[in-house]
Amino acid sequence: MKKQVAFILCIGVCLVYSFFKLDHWGNNISRGDSWGYISYLPATFIYHDLGNYTQTVDATRVHAPEFPDPLSDKYGLYKQHPVTGKMVVKYTSGVATLLAPFFFIVHAFISTTGGLADGYSEPYCLALGLGVICWVLIGLYFLTILLRRYFSKEVTIVTILTLVFATNLFYNTTLNSIMSHGLLFSLYSIYIFCIDTYYRNPTWERIIVIGCITGLITLVRMNE
Repeated sequence: MKKQVAFILCIGVCLVYSFFKLDHWGNNISRGDSWGYISYLPATFIYHDLGNYTQTVDATRVHAPEFPDPLSDKYGLYKQHPVTGKMVVKYTSGVATLLAPFFFIVHAFISTTGGLADGYSEPYCLALGLGVICWVLIGLYFLTILLRRYFSKEVTIVTILTLVFATNLFYNTTLNSIMSHGLLFSLYSIYIFCIDTYYRNPTWERIIVIGCITGLITLVRMNE
């Protein structure tokens, strides 16, 4: 177990180094899909404008002046009801849900230190980007345990390293991280691990866990 943890932590160091080396995290939540996925957090807990997103959009434009109008952009907002005029984000709230702990930590820190607690400044971008890396490492940990049940240590190591550094997972963890892909990888890894564990020893508790993970996968990306 200790060797597996050490192995995953070594991968984590490489991912964090690449995250900073690629240097794409400074405004990674102010554009396109990323904005839609994360907008639930500042809209709910900072600006309290869920349903119209007026202040949320204004805060975004401070960091991304070229940010297109969400009312006319295909990645933006849609009218939910023709009478009330309430607006709804195109994306579901699963990504925001999984990254909420990292958002709350950095928001509490910035609020107490007198920083710009607007939900879109660099500390938020940093915290959420590192949050995705944490989730990917959790997924890799469970996948490593699962693979070791069926394959040798050497096969497991090669498989994990190939997944991390020779697939799109690397891109979606370090460069374009505030999306659904890295989080889905983690959830599916945990899901498959739980399915295998359930068939080894079926219990109602494990059924409930599998159901919850299935719900999270659906909430992160409805297509799944």
